[in-house]
Amino acid sequence: MHVLSLLWGFSLGGISKYALGLQDINKIEGIDLTVETACIYGESWGCDITDLFRIDAHLIPIRNRADFSWVQRTNELIDKLNPDLILVHGFNGPVVVEICNLRAGRWRDYVATYHGLYSAPKPSRKLMVPLFNYIQEWLYRRRTKAILSVCEHSRIYLLEKGVPPEKVTAIHNGIAPDAISGNSSELRSELGFSETDFVVGVASRLDPVKGVKYLIDAFPSVISAVPSAKLVIFGTGVCESQLASQCNQLKVSHAIHFAGYRENIPEFMNALDLFALPSLAEFHSIGLLEAMRAKLPIVATDVGGNPESIVDGISGRIVPPKDPEALASAIIDCALDRDLRESLAKNARLRFEEEFTFDKHLHRTADWLLRCVD
Repeated sequence: MHVLSLLWGFSLGGISKYALGLQDINKIEGIDLTVETACIYGESWGCDITDLFRIDAHLIPIRNRADFSWVQRTNELIDKLNPDLILVHGFNGPVVVEICNLRAGRWRDYVATYHGLYSAPKPSRKLMVPLFNYIQEWLYRRRTKAILSVCEHSRIYLLEKGVPPEKVTAIHNGIAPDAISGNSSELRSELGFSETDFVVGVASRLDPVKGVKYLIDAFPSVISAVPSAKLVIFGTGVCESQLASQCNQLKVSHAIHFAGYRENIPEFMNALDLFALPSLAEFHSIGLLEAMRAKLPIVATDVGGNPESIVDGISGRIVPPKDPEALASAIIDCALDRDLRESLAKNARLRFEEEFTFDKHLHRTADWLLRCVD
């Protein structure tokens, strides 16, 4: 069986990493399944396509979004490869195949991976979010053969939007099982922290939906109870200047470090004592899995797929969203109780090994693809 995995655009984000990882299905022994990747990308979009060269992906460059030459070239590639199934990703994927099918004048089956609601990359596009999400959900209901959602929460969401239940399967994300090593002292020094500091970390784009504001709101209480507490924020985004101003207003700037975008977040997990995920909405966070793999105690909000990853009081702490007091209380409990931290961290790692390794994710996804053709 031959699958063409088709991407629109390429970035360092989760969907692109997810699609790249599917190439490893080709390494699974004993199954009749191969995956090839194709990517339509704008030459002016600033895409780093190095990883696409590494996997010998089929590249379809365009000058800009008004350059529709990709339609004919994508159809020519599909005709040449003649896949048994087309696999698409994110909001753009189903739209791309629908346009190609319309131009070709014939129907080709496609399946899709669903990673969550459309998120506007620029403030100017926020007004389009409801329309884009409606289009995506309509295509899932009416046109897409099957959908793989990355967590049970997103599967239930699609069912509530009218997608037939037989179409939707939940398969959790997975990452490589081996934690990335790093020298804790050197990494802390790079961030401006000492060995005696209690370092809390969060890694996300700085967007309102990620809830970093509420984590900063929690920090005066955390510092009052744990004077050595520090917070490092990895990521950039539209809220960065507002969050920095908030730190100044709360007089906690001395304890909070904005580290910017880092490619080696898994390595920096070695510098942390606790990982926090204060999101207001989430599907299945890769950052959360990386913290579990790194054997860190975790405090996360009760949204999306977070409670599917960690079990409250056993492999982490789950708190309500938009609740700085609850965040502060959970962080303080962990900071002041070494036995609690060690127990949560140990159980988080065990749960990761049982459920969220890349090998398990890959085998489950391969089985799903085979069922889609059968």
